[in-house]
Amino acid sequence: MHLENKDFFAQNQRIEYIDIAKGMGIILMIMGHIGYGELFHRFIHAFHMPLFYFCAGLFFKEANAFDMRNYIKKKAKRLLVPYIFFALIHFAIYWAMNLDQDLSLFRTMAVNILFFQNADAFPIAGALWFLVSIFMVETGICVMKRIISSDKRILLCLSILGIFATVYTRVIPYSMPFTLDSSFVGAVFYYVAFFMRKEGFFQVILNKLQQYKTFYIIFSVGITALILINETINMRVSWYGTIPLLWWFNAFSFIIVLLSFTQKWSSFRMGESVRKYIGNIGKNSMVYLCCNQLIILLLMKIPFSNTGGYKALALVLVLAILGMLDMLFHTKYLRKVIGVD
Repeated sequence: MHLENKDFFAQNQRIEYIDIAKGMGIILMIMGHIGYGELFHRFIHAFHMPLFYFCAGLFFKEANAFDMRNYIKKKAKRLLVPYIFFALIHFAIYWAMNLDQDLSLFRTMAVNILFFQNADAFPIAGALWFLVSIFMVETGICVMKRIISSDKRILLCLSILGIFATVYTRVIPYSMPFTLDSSFVGAVFYYVAFFMRKEGFFQVILNKLQQYKTFYIIFSVGITALILINETINMRVSWYGTIPLLWWFNAFSFIIVLLSFTQKWSSFRMGESVRKYIGNIGKNSMVYLCCNQLIILLLMKIPFSNTGGYKALALVLVLAILGMLDMLFHTKYLRKVIGVD
């Protein structure tokens, strides 16, 4: 039914249901930053960051390994330029909010966070860590592919690094520099997605889930229950609960469940306008990722922002403001700072 998507992935064409899944992930991330309760927080953190690595991995091309210079340059423009640009903006805002702080001390702190410990100390825009992480994952896998030809050997190496990273903070209570620990974990999702697409069984799994609807519902409910009984996960600071193996299973399973749902949804006419809106967020996610926490911070300064009704409205307000900012940054003179040529 959707087997043609394999070629679309290889050609880097837009695929609607992938954009929808990414858009849903972005919206869930924003809701998590607004704060909708502990159970919701636990639910989304079990899969929403791995989802972005997985979706990116579906589009990886082996030819990148043989054109590394241009590939790394392209990824630096796409990811590191927005990282530095938005980081400097948030540092400036943070300093303006703390004018009593010693400037030289602040400068030292900013350099340390920006170029070294960017996982758990970033002011305001903590989500910026992901840009460095996905850059390291994509370029690192490109280097590995150049050195190691066997996909299975690469998967084995990445799995060892990923498992090590999930237990690393239990021994050493500090994150690795440049979010290396999170990147090791993210690389597993990235390469598994590439491998599944390359071998042709990614689409087979999605089709089977759509075919056996009763199993799909039972499986989805079961995974959700497993997520909720596990501890709250935080990939940014490398905390994966008391049973990391359970998190791995939950994350991979729910990603497949979500992608199966969005692929099926993309074939319906019903809800087309909502689908296109969410897909557009997934397609143009940079501004949403980089600016959402600043917008939330400003909105939460409103006196009645702690009421339940306000939180329900907050998501609409944040998405509306981010939509306007996204249009602004896609203009001729600003598009390059969000990685758009």
